Amino acid sequence: MSARAHSGLTVFLAGLLAFGCGYRFVSAAGRLPDGGQRIAIDMAASRSTEPWAGPHLTAALRLEADRAGLLLAGEGERARLRARVERIDALPRAVALQAGRFQTREQEIEVEVSLELILADGRRRDFVLRERQSVLSAPDIRMTLANREMAARLALERIARTAMRRMTRRFDPP
Repeated sequence: MSARAHSGLTVFLAGLLAFGCGYRFVSAAGRLPDGGQRIAIDMAASRSTEPWAGPHLTAALRLEADRAGLLLAGEGERARLRARVERIDALPRAVALQAGRFQTREQEIEVEVSLELILADGRRRDFVLRERQSVLSAPDIRMTLANREMAARLALERIARTAMRRMTRRFDPP
């Protein structure tokens, strides 16, 4: 085998391994619309009746910011994100008649979050995100409440992922 063919095979195998294990040949650094890379994420407020919703959203936003390549900053940073859980509602989707009473068999959890991105140059971008998650009702109330909480947590995590995607892209939504 010639040296040229050997080097070509080596490059091909290196490329195959790089793509096969999930690595990408792109910049990992996320950018805010003003070009900045540092952001402070305030503790999320919650107007819902769920006491865990604000801290869970804050943790999810910080995790997604880290995944997007943004650097988390402290209080003195000028670019900051403020979030507020507006509501977490449970709506019945499927109702069944059992023993003379109507019972909910499936619920849909609806979560609404308002976000305010304040950029380092003073510009503000406000947006509201909503997510829905279906959940089955359990025979006892404790399991139903646990299912509802897990569905709301999943919806908050999806909202955090969507928020970071929206904040780090280079164009405004229509």
